[in-house]
Amino acid sequence: MQPKDIESLLVGLYCDAELPATPPALALAVQVAGAFGARLAAEILLPKIVVPGVLARGVVSGFIASETERLSALADQRGAALRDAAERAGVACTSNTTHLPHWELRDTFTRKARLHDLVVLSGGQEFYDHERDVVEGALFDSGRPLLVAGMTPGALDGPIIVAWDGSGRAARAVHDALPFLRRAPSVTLLSVTGEKDLSRAADADLMVSHLVGHGVKAAAKTIAAIDGDVAEALRREAQKNGAAMIVMGAFVHSRLRQIVFGGVTGALLRESPVPLLLSY
Repeated sequence: MQPKDIESLLVGLYCDAELPATPPALALAVQVAGAFGARLAAEILLPKIVVPGVLARGVVSGFIASETERLSALADQRGAALRDAAERAGVACTSNTTHLPHWELRDTFTRKARLHDLVVLSGGQEFYDHERDVVEGALFDSGRPLLVAGMTPGALDGPIIVAWDGSGRAARAVHDALPFLRRAPSVTLLSVTGEKDLSRAADADLMVSHLVGHGVKAAAKTIAAIDGDVAEALRREAQKNGAAMIVMGAFVHSRLRQIVFGGVTGALLRESPVPLLLSY
């Protein structure tokens, strides 16, 4: 059974004066929605400044009001930029501003993410520092794949690299990425040796056969980690092949609420040359 193409996606646009005026997720979400003829919904995430009651008066009260006004203006700019970009691309778009304390933004965004086919967020160190809770919620609690913008937008009709370790999460990522994989001119299932034992992994060649049955132009390849660094090996391979996207299963070291990302997942969230599709 072929999975349906993407019909609706949700993009999260975080508001903070330290972040670029136009988040990378904005352009990527519009690009994906246009490519699939999908509906685009945006949540403009406006963190509410909260201080203890005894401090919330006088000078502090004035600062809070001023900062809230400044961030609200930034949220309006985000919304206007999104609507303009969507209109130019012929994409149906709605937007909503969520103004809540930072710790509540995660749960609110996660609940809304469950109602869409795909979630899009910005990537890179500066966005990760601000949006980590939102990223974790979308990835681990929404039940939906997460597309994270890379350092370059990536062309959706370019080659795709799948980080293949034969795990259940990798298999889930392949399934979730099928709408993109079927469009790609080539897909490489890339196994990186030197970091973990792959002897019990599901066979890459058999997964290639499965993908070919879905109309995907796939092939398997094995490379060695660069000084034990799988993330760097994936980055270099993506750049060498002009990849449009990296697909991989997400890994965490802990199931506790304060999640610690696995090394490869965290490294690519902080620095990926192209968009990164993650599933869990």
